[in-house]
Amino acid sequence: MVTKLNIELAKALLEEAKLDLESAKTHIQYKRWHKAVFDAQQCAEKAMKAALACEGITYISDHDPSGFFAVDVVMRAPESWVEPLREILHETAWLMDQYSVARYARIRARRVVTPLKLYKKEDAEEAVRIAEKTLFTIEKFLKEVYFKNV
Repeated sequence: MVTKLNIELAKALLEEAKLDLESAKTHIQYKRWHKAVFDAQQCAEKAMKAALACEGITYISDHDPSGFFAVDVVMRAPESWVEPLREILHETAWLMDQYSVARYARIRARRVVTPLKLYKKEDAEEAVRIAEKTLFTIEKFLKEVYFKNV
């Protein structure tokens, strides 16, 4: 059974996710592709964690909640939601891998590679598209399945 506190947490995470999405879109306007990718990843992560909160899972320190989302949300979802949620899992796979890549410079093949130089406009736009779809789908799912009686 989902508690009122878990619903409050889920709603707070969705609000934070919306702010991350806004931020990602702003970064695109200023050609900060790496920052847009990172904020898009944060949006998708928080949206997934909102769904997990509704299943009673309120703390996941990992920045890729996909495994938990697959088992604790998708596998328990009403039949009509399984395919849209699986699609989210599939589309966010690349985005979840960007958590560290979009943030930190590193050495590769004896050169320094920076996030600033690693991403292009198309990467940022795709990241935002994925995050927006993830947020929209999860928010709709939560409203229909968990928030309707609250």
